[in-house]
Amino acid sequence: MEKYDTNRDGEINQEEKEVLRANLLGHQASLDLDKMVDDVLNLRSFAVSQLVSTDQLVLREDLDRLVLFPETRLRNDHRTKIVRSMSLGPQTLYIGAYVHNDHQHIPFGVYISTSLAQAKPVVHRIPLPEGAKPWDILIRKEGLYVLLDSLSGERTLVSVRHIQGRPPYKQRKILSFPSPTFARSFELLDGDFYFGLGTGKKELHPATGYILRVRDVMTEAKRNELMSNKPLHGSR
Repeated sequence: MEKYDTNRDGEINQEEKEVLRANLLGHQASLDLDKMVDDVLNLRSFAVSQLVSTDQLVLREDLDRLVLFPETRLRNDHRTKIVRSMSLGPQTLYIGAYVHNDHQHIPFGVYISTSLAQAKPVVHRIPLPEGAKPWDILIRKEGLYVLLDSLSGERTLVSVRHIQGRPPYKQRKILSFPSPTFARSFELLDGDFYFGLGTGKKELHPATGYILRVRDVMTEAKRNELMSNKPLHGSR
């Protein structure tokens, strides 16, 4: 049987459904074809499984997108996924995003989970400025850094925010600058921030692939000052 890619923007169209139906028909004519087509296409709704041993995955139907992305007005016509997930002690931090342009994404929020236990997960959304998209996150001993972009008139404004404490989280803007396109990723090394510029679904932006460096942002004194505050925690 042919393989059908469901990890992309939009629904499988009617033509693709007919191709799938024809392939199923070739295997057994007595099958309820319409039901089988619907079952195959609906597999995309079962997206979260838990690795409970080296060779066993358990479906977690309790972890639907309303649980994983709380306090968020989600678009029903867009599929969602988790990107940039990382651990912070017993907690999990991740970005929630819409599937976009095949394997890429458009982010809509940052979330922290203090528990993903069966039937009693605890997840909170970290508040961010209105209209800002969180593209990447970094965890350092002084807290969480979030890479954002927003529109300022017709310009893209790239910014980094530092977040720590418990809800309501203490936040501080570390830097911001106008950019020809958004930054998809960033890194902090020896006090300098590095930004990798990206592009969207439209025509490739000429600045795509550029790496920008902003020097001496996080000096040792600045990082020690941030560390004097409470670390990042979700409420329990």
